Amino acid sequence: MQRREFMMSSAAFGAGNGAPTFNLVRWFGLVSACAIIVLAGIAAWSMQRFMTENILARDAETMMLFINSIVQDERAEGYFLGDAPDSGSRHVGDFYGHVGNMPGVLRANTYNLDRRVIWSTDPSLVGRVETYNVELERALGGRPVVESGYAGSHDKPEHASLAEDGTFFVENYLPIWSRSGGPRVIGVVEVYRTPEALAHAIRRGRQMVVAGAVGAGLALYCALFWLIARAARLIEAQQRELITARTLAASGEVASAVAHGLRNPLAAIRSAAELSLDSDPAEQQRLLREIIADTDRLEEWVREYLHYTRAEAVEPEPLPLGPVLERCLAQIAAQCRQRGIEVAVCLAPDLPPCLAEPLLLGQAVASLLTNAVEAMPDGGRLSVEARLKSEIHILVRVMDTGPGMSSMELQSAFLPYYSRKPGGLGLGLPLARQIAQRLGGSLDLMSLPGQGTEARLLLLGAGS
Repeated sequence: MQRREFMMSSAAFGAGNGAPTFNLVRWFGLVSACAIIVLAGIAAWSMQRFMTENILARDAETMMLFINSIVQDERAEGYFLGDAPDSGSRHVGDFYGHVGNMPGVLRANTYNLDRRVIWSTDPSLVGRVETYNVELERALGGRPVVESGYAGSHDKPEHASLAEDGTFFVENYLPIWSRSGGPRVIGVVEVYRTPEALAHAIRRGRQMVVAGAVGAGLALYCALFWLIARAARLIEAQQRELITARTLAASGEVASAVAHGLRNPLAAIRSAAELSLDSDPAEQQRLLREIIADTDRLEEWVREYLHYTRAEAVEPEPLPLGPVLERCLAQIAAQCRQRGIEVAVCLAPDLPPCLAEPLLLGQAVASLLTNAVEAMPDGGRLSVEARLKSEIHILVRVMDTGPGMSSMELQSAFLPYYSRKPGGLGLGLPLARQIAQRLGGSLDLMSLPGQGTEARLLLLGAGS
């Protein structure tokens, strides 16, 4: 049975190899490329924005300090505070001349604390009051404000006809501070300008950011792709080694399973031969016929076993349980007589056929019966019962009066190669449980030390 299951699993594995498989390298290449492109794009955009904002902020702070120094040098604070017109008029004119003649200035406006334009390079704007200007309010709060854009976008009405469409410009709202009576804002100077050097530095910085992001992304992609390609080659090599190891391990399990299956008929043949040594001629004839029958059964079992290892999976079929039990009991009859074991069989009269495969079910039942007989070397009682457990299940109970099993032994009973018997292979119960599960049923043991052991084989009824 072990051999047959291995052959089926190997065939399934081989069939899977012919089917479309998951190409790790290809999918990793596609997914990682998309992920790196997206992440590199986000990182480049974030770095560009951070760099541009910081460059413009530093430029605005520098310009604010420059204009405030002009206000102080020209003593033009009074004009912002609404002093008498003749107070410092020359100084005010000099101040406006400095502001309007700064390199790259497109337009300059000066606001007092009432949000009124008190001077502008565009005379039409003088006297206008800004009722709602977020940038102006922030500048009156003491913080320089920087806005940038391209002429022609017309985000604001005041940007119209500012410069040729597509020209990069910077809009600064620069607070003017008074030094008399403590530091306080006395006005705001708004400057529109096209700083060529600054724009060139920003463009150059953005190009470097994009080049760095592309280079880093390519380096990361190549490194990851090399790692995953190497890992894929290692996995492929390990898979080949695993298949080889599984094949070798399965070969050992096959040999053990075949040996375990041959032991039961051989034990029956040996028992019959030993009994014939001290029997009369008539009894010897009967025992010899049993030996011939066991040998035939052994040959038939090997032939069917080989057939199953080479054939495709066979679907379970309706199978009467009585003949299977009779055949398995006949195989252990000589051992039971030799050990003085009483055999009791009870089959429910309304027992329907079970859904099973003859060879597999026979091997499972034979393993349970053999274990029960070997648990009673000095005689005892072997009870076999079969009845309906539910509408779709048939329960087969195999009970012995042997020494029983402890809880620790029960936990290990279904482990492969675990056996309490000298020279035992420890494959009978694991194989029997695998057969039961393959047939849609189950196999459990119940036992207490000194009270014997009960094996419960649950099978599907043919009607299910």
